Amino acid sequence: AAVGFLSLDVAPELIPYDLRRPMRFLERRQLPGAVAAIRTIARPGDRLERQVALAELVDAVVLGDARDAEASQGVGAVNRAVDYLEAMIEHRPSLDDIARAAGANRFVLVRHFRHKLGITPYAYLRQLRVGRARRLLARGVSAVEVAWRTGFADQAHMSRHFKRVFGLSPVHYARTSSRKRGLGQ
Repeated sequence: AAVGFLSLDVAPELIPYDLRRPMRFLERRQLPGAVAAIRTIARPGDRLERQVALAELVDAVVLGDARDAEASQGVGAVNRAVDYLEAMIEHRPSLDDIARAAGANRFVLVRHFRHKLGITPYAYLRQLRVGRARRLLARGVSAVEVAWRTGFADQAHMSRHFKRVFGLSPVHYARTSSRKRGLGQ
């Protein structure tokens, strides 16, 4: 049978000193999301999305099953991160920016965020942006301006995410909303 392994080298300065451990080997079942995470990290795209995938992978590899005892501290950090993301919707915060605002280690923050909300900080920010985009389009704001005001890289980037969530393009959604406004609904 073919035998293979995957090696992931993370620069030591990216891992907090207290989380550094000697190299160890893990079975595939111990890292079920590793392949998807590595694909996300390797492809060009949103910096926050790649940083979150790396943080989750490092957390799984470095910490394994050991988890923080201070769960309540994690919940507070998640709440602060949510507030920060809601305030920074137009910007492109990094995971370090979010962790700093939350007063938490980025690896711990991502774990607690996923545990409490079921999604990563990147996915949460994307949901906030798409939701705000929907509201702005319904009020008649142009798609170009909506993309700018919601922190998307450009109109095509917004359109891709909008269509995934709502099943139609922002322009089509805006037309439908304007007809409803015209009918007084």
